[in-house]
Amino acid sequence: MIEIVERLAVEYAASRPNYEELAESIVRIVKGLAKDGSIDLFHTESRAKDIESFKRKLERPEKAGKYKKLKDVTDLCGVRFVVLYQKDVDKICKIIEQNFNIDIENSIDKNSASDPDKFGYMSIHLIVSHMENRIHLPDFKKYEGMKAEIQVRTVLQHAWAVIDRQLRYNNDSDIPLPVKRKLYRVSALLEGADEDLSEVEKSVGKLRQSYAVGVNGGQLTVAINMESLDVYIQNSRDIKEIESAARLAGIVVEATDTFDPKDEIKYNRLLSLTRSANISNIDELNNVLKSLIQTPEYIFREFSSNTNHKPIRLSIYALIRVLFYFSSDRKIRTLAKRSGGYVGSTLKAINSTLGSIDAD
Repeated sequence: MIEIVERLAVEYAASRPNYEELAESIVRIVKGLAKDGSIDLFHTESRAKDIESFKRKLERPEKAGKYKKLKDVTDLCGVRFVVLYQKDVDKICKIIEQNFNIDIENSIDKNSASDPDKFGYMSIHLIVSHMENRIHLPDFKKYEGMKAEIQVRTVLQHAWAVIDRQLRYNNDSDIPLPVKRKLYRVSALLEGADEDLSEVEKSVGKLRQSYAVGVNGGQLTVAINMESLDVYIQNSRDIKEIESAARLAGIVVEATDTFDPKDEIKYNRLLSLTRSANISNIDELNNVLKSLIQTPEYIFREFSSNTNHKPIRLSIYALIRVLFYFSSDRKIRTLAKRSGGYVGSTLKAINSTLGSIDAD
């Protein structure tokens, strides 16, 4: 056995760089497909097993005689994808199943395969290799016959796994009884929280659907909040006309396909402005944007000219705040000047545009 271990260790040391690259190639492919499918990957990591860890694996009594060739070992490199919700686990697994060969015999769905009281928090473990059509490409030919392990888990599953490793209890029998009871309780709480968060995410999705139906049907009396405001911006024909007018004036309008948490500051400024103006629902906001002292086309054209036609890049949230300065309601205009959030050259261009309109 010692001779086999040493021989395979030498082979693995020579092949290890390729296994590192194999893991990285899997990450690139899945990341790209996840992005195309609007799936948020919270965390990604990849690695090739280190030499000493590889040797320890082969030296375990239960592994004696199992591995004759290096390619008999299916987890020489690994990739982990951590996502927010269980539905995203399912989506990532579907991407993997559609784009890689799956070694079903060696893959494990620990979510469904374990006993209800089994210690440890679960995830999906898939053993994969590149498909034949990809292996024929020059950059992938070196991965022929090589396999990798992919783990897919939620954030809370990942949190439990990290804690599990830190505690270093490999078996139930290793755990002192008082500790075991607490760990089971924590495990159950995390599993419950995972399921509850998935339900919350489903509820938000249903709420957004109902908002979208209302906006498309002209029913805008829904209260303003993050979700209703975002759905209104994504679906309103009036907003689309505002975006079009801005672009015709040479303003670069940032994409608004979905709400991006990175836009939180811009969003919060708009939300704060609407609340300061006592605008409590989407219908009232829509009326403000339809009751301006000039058309959006004219406002944006003058605004652009007052920036000396320098490139202007604004989000739709920012564009709406600009239009508050041109409301036909003087109270809202005064409020915008005080709380609109613009300073410097942008505020100067807004004031110049106001001056031009008043002069007309």
